This record gives sequence, C-alpha cells and structure tokens, in this order.
Amino acid sequence: MNPMEIFQKESPEVAKAFDGLIEALKATRRFDDKTKQLVYIALQTSSGNSTAI
Repeated sequence: MNPMEIFQKESPEVAKAFDGLIEALKATRRFDDKTKQLVYIALQTSSGNSTAI
C-alpha cells in the first residue's frame, strides 16, 4: 500500500478534502501552470506520496 492509499483508508473524509484542494488548485486561474505544478509537488511530497511526483 502506498502512503496515499493508507491516508484514504485511515482518514477518508480528510483525504476527500485533500482531493478537493488539488482540484481547486487545478481549476484556479490565478497561478500559471508552472506554479500549479510546484504547489502540487509540494502537497504530494508533504503527504509522503512520492509516486505522484
């Protein structure tokens, strides 16, 4: 099991909110594409999901 799967299993409500944050980040027009990618990488790294990078 990867860290994200464990996160989703142990805290499904928080994982769903986290997914919403990622979707909101993708939908925003305030950041250019490179900034969105950097924020996404930071979020994935902080959650321990090295497979997403």
